[in-house]
Amino acid sequence: MSGKNKEKTRTALRITLGVCFIFSGVMKAVNVYSFAQEIRLYIEACMDSFCLQWTVEIAVVICTIETVTGLLALRKKYESIVAVVFLGMMSFFVWLTGINLFYPSLMGSIESYGCFGELIHFSPLVSFIKSVMLLLMSFGLIAITNYKSRINMVSLKDILTDGKMYVTFVVGALPSLYSYLCFENMEHEYYIAGYIALCVLGGVLFRD
Repeated sequence: MSGKNKEKTRTALRITLGVCFIFSGVMKAVNVYSFAQEIRLYIEACMDSFCLQWTVEIAVVICTIETVTGLLALRKKYESIVAVVFLGMMSFFVWLTGINLFYPSLMGSIESYGCFGELIHFSPLVSFIKSVMLLLMSFGLIAITNYKSRINMVSLKDILTDGKMYVTFVVGALPSLYSYLCFENMEHEYYIAGYIALCVLGGVLFRD
């Protein structure tokens, strides 16, 4: 693959994965309490029950990480970092959806993975296939990212002195924090209007 084609492929993979992660994080954050219930089911089936008391907090963290990673993927400067994060997260999701599909609990497979919140529901099989496809894309992005290139190497100093990095973390955390604090305390119509306004504001802040 020529250098020009490799650059186009890398950009396409990075942007596609980034958009998927942003969409996934934002859609789950619309009702972070609903996503927490999905997490509870997976914890009961596959993990330590000690985590059950933190399901809502875990949901907030996952939504934030997905959204922040997706936003960072839109910036070429951080492609070497987000490529590793994509690979790590998708490896975990493939394991989780694989366990749910091939080794269900006595109660059967969890029917809804909740990867896009309440908007889109996937069956266990489709969830697993989707996760595998995104994992393969993550492998592809890792494979064609030149980690020896000075362009792709980002130092801790670069991160700490990048003002837009802080904006990205704030924008990525706002949807899930808003849902965590306001979902159960506001009327539905006002909550949705506020959520949409918050997402629009976040887009403006990130662009600037």
